[in-house]
Amino acid sequence: MSKITIYFNPRCSKCRSTLELIQVRNKEVEIIHYLEQPPSRNRLIELVSTLEDTPSDLIRRDLNFKNLGLNHDHCQTIEQIVELLEQHPELLQRPILVRGGSATIARSPERVLEFISN
Repeated sequence: MSKITIYFNPRCSKCRSTLELIQVRNKEVEIIHYLEQPPSRNRLIELVSTLEDTPSDLIRRDLNFKNLGLNHDHCQTIEQIVELLEQHPELLQRPILVRGGSATIARSPERVLEFISN
């Protein structure tokens, strides 16, 4: 079974619970603190291309998104999404799990368990 990579923010409760679900099942995991180590442009393109979700789902549409003056029009194309996340890694949705040629936004425990058991 290949290693699972998690894009992780220690201040995020969903990230912490996702990591715990992975570790309790003794899965090998690589933790990437994406705010300290933002993904490169190439890595973002790879995430978008392997994502099980819609690419625009990678963008957190929170208060920070609105405070930056952003809206739906700013994240319609893959190029826009990649550029936005390059400039503002804090807008990356979390947690993201990657294994092999697949990536998912693991916001629910069910999604985590499904992804790590395949």
